[in-house]
Amino acid sequence: MKHAIIGKNGELIVPEEMRIRYHLEPDIPVRLVETKVGILIIPLNEPPSEETMEELAAWQRVGLASWERFS
Repeated sequence: MKHAIIGKNGELIVPEEMRIRYHLEPDIPVRLVETKVGILIIPLNEPPSEETMEELAAWQRVGLASWERFS
């Protein structure tokens, strides 16, 4: 699990290996999805797959009690 720090102006720097893995290049739009425990960043550089949609639904079902697993 990777961590990042939000800058004074709200910018978030995504680690290089994640930018490469998810094909995140400058000016690629992303969707910000609020869940019960945080925010998901979904790249919009290609249509979402069935697997992506299932994972998104699973994250939206996660409760605070489950947060310990991810930190």
